[in-house]
Amino acid sequence: MGRDLALFPGGKGANQAVAAARLGARVLMVGRVGPDRLGDLLLGSLRAAGVDTVAVERVRRSTGVALIQVLPGGDNAIVVSPGANATLTPAAVRSGLATVGPGDIVLCQLESPLDAVCEALQAAKVRGATTVLDPAPALRHLPEALWRTVDIQTPNAPEAAILLGRRPGDPGRTLRGLLALGPPAAVLTLGEDGAWVATGDRTEHVPSTPVQALDTTAAGDTFNGALATGLSDGLDLVEAARFAAVAAAISVTRPGAQSSCPTREDVDSWLAERAPT
Repeated sequence: MGRDLALFPGGKGANQAVAAARLGARVLMVGRVGPDRLGDLLLGSLRAAGVDTVAVERVRRSTGVALIQVLPGGDNAIVVSPGANATLTPAAVRSGLATVGPGDIVLCQLESPLDAVCEALQAAKVRGATTVLDPAPALRHLPEALWRTVDIQTPNAPEAAILLGRRPGDPGRTLRGLLALGPPAAVLTLGEDGAWVATGDRTEHVPSTPVQALDTTAAGDTFNGALATGLSDGLDLVEAARFAAVAAAISVTRPGAQSSCPTREDVDSWLAERAPT
């Protein structure tokens, strides 16, 4: 028997968009929702955070839903029913990303159809944007052509194990395997153990900030949205990961998905309170 049922706006891509917008980035979301009350809820949440929803289409399918069981201690288990988002097409993605160019960050995940994700990464690469792939939910076999269009991959440890087809190992070995897939940079997120950042010539650990976790839902999405925001602000990958780790730490102290994403003021206050005197 569970406790109370709570309804929160969510979806990995939408969570990441909200996280980035609340942290001050200018954000365009590409996706699809249905003509129902849940679609209204999602669009309202995106717009309230400042996300541009001109490329979020409404189609005649039910809006996608994630059923999340939050376990004692804050961990969660999730079942996703994609609904309208499963109809996202490469053509819709091309149209939505028509204005993308150098200096932009295009962040994708795998809750959208794979052909649409491949098109988004390819279109972004051709237009000179920086591409970030959060390979979640993880798939064992992704096209080699997809990996050639990814600048930065951001799996967590279980996702990395699926991508590499082996049990989770030490971070160094895992990072070498991730880089061998093709992308020139990888960020391996490890929850309370922080994250590891690797490029061809640099590997660095980014520690987490100790907190009392209430709900880990959307912590990874917050990390990814904050990472993209940091990169768009001109931070290098390690600095952006440090910024993202703080944002994710704040998010797990709050319930829900998008409702847990911190603002830039939240992060600045958090850092100021913990700055050495």
